[in-house]
Order: sequence, then C-alpha cells, then structure tokens
Amino acid sequence: MRKRLSRTRTQVERNHRQLLLINLRIQKISEECQPFWDQYEKSPWNRYYLVPDGKIHTSKRCRACNHYENATGGYSSTLFTLLTEWSGKSHTDMVKAYGHDLCSHCCPDVVNHPAYTTKGVMGDLAEQERARKAAEKARKADTKAATIPRDDDGNLLRLTDGCAPTTQRSAQNKVAELLNLAWWNRALAQADGTPAHVKDTVWMGDAALCARAAARLAFPDNPALQAEAAGLMFEEAQKKAQKVAAARLRRRDTPK
Repeated sequence: MRKRLSRTRTQVERNHRQLLLINLRIQKISEECQPFWDQYEKSPWNRYYLVPDGKIHTSKRCRACNHYENATGGYSSTLFTLLTEWSGKSHTDMVKAYGHDLCSHCCPDVVNHPAYTTKGVMGDLAEQERARKAAEKARKADTKAATIPRDDDGNLLRLTDGCAPTTQRSAQNKVAELLNLAWWNRALAQADGTPAHVKDTVWMGDAALCARAAARLAFPDNPALQAEAAGLMFEEAQKKAQKVAAARLRRRDTPK
C-alpha cells in the first residue's frame, strides 16, 4: 500500500512539473504572438474560422456560435479553426469557394450571391475527393476479394471443419495440415490393425480442394497451369506427410 501511494505521489509531482512547463511554453508563445495581434487590432483584415459543423464564420462572436448546450447540461465554447490561407480574402471570394457553408449572420451581403446556393468550389473539390476515396476503397475491396480462395464453384472456400482460408498462403498451409492429419491417422490404423477412419478421406478431399483454390490464385488465367500446380502441391505435401507419419510412428514404437 505504501509503495502504491509513493508511486502515485511521484506520478502527481511529475505531472505537475509537466503542466508547469506547458504553461511556460504557452506563455512564451503568447508573448511572441502579441506583436502580430497588436498589428491586427490596429488595422484588422478579414479572417475566417471553420467550426465543427462545417460552417465558416468571420468572427468568434457570431451569435450562431460560442456557446451550445452539451451532454452534461453545461455550456462549452465552439471550437474554431483559423483558415489562415483565406485571411484577407473578400466575402465574395469566400462564397465562391465555400458557397452556403459561409455563415449568413457573419456575411449577410453574400446571401443573394448566385454561388451561395451551391457547395462552392471547395465543396465541389471535397465532393470529388470523397468520390475518389470511395472509388479507391471499392478498388481495394475488389482486389482483396480477388485474393480470397474459392472452391470449384466460385464460392468462398469453406472446409468440412468450418475453417475458411482467407489467403493463398493459408490455403497452401491447410493442404499440408490436413494431409498430415490424414496420413498420421492412417499410419496409426495400419499399425494397430484397425480400419481407417472416415475423416481421413474427408481431410484428403479438403486438402485437394485447398490445393486447387491456391493454384487458381497463383495462375488465375491459365487453367492448365492451375491443374498442374494443384497436383504438384498435393503430391509434395502428401509425400512429406507420409514421411512425417512414418517417423512419428517409429518414435512411438521405439522402446525407451
């Protein structure tokens, strides 16, 4: 308990020191910015602020901003972001760029401007950017879908045990895994003189299915190569599985 209190006290002191440093930095930055604020107060120019709802205001004192009721019932100040690249621009330039996103309370002179009923140039650019991102997202989804293993009927590959390999590599790994299971069970049945389990046939069928699915992804436009690759993949995995099963059986039967 004492150690925990000591760690808590140390953390509080560390946070207090960090807070003091942050306040000193803020004070220093404010002092550096003060000459610019003084210059603005002497000869102000147009400034524009973006708020979270997408509207653009020319002043933080706009009656549509500053305070709104929050979830706790209190009042919080609106978050303003200064659009420095538009500083000094006229209201006409802004309405052409942002259309109806420009606040009508701050800029009543632009309400009758033809561009005020549109999204503006920036709105059109934002719409184009959203469309581009949506197209890119759809393209990536199509690319990902093309890399998912599928069965012989073109459906998503799902094996008897419910497993669904999602990549070419996972389908290839599943070939080896299933054949290892099948040949180990066969080796056990042969050594113990018991009939082979029906699962062996199921596992080998699923392994062949995975091999064909992986081959289709490796050679999507060449059915002949698909068949050849699937056969080679299955044969190589089967040889390794037989060797592994024989080795495990020898170790099991070796007296200790």
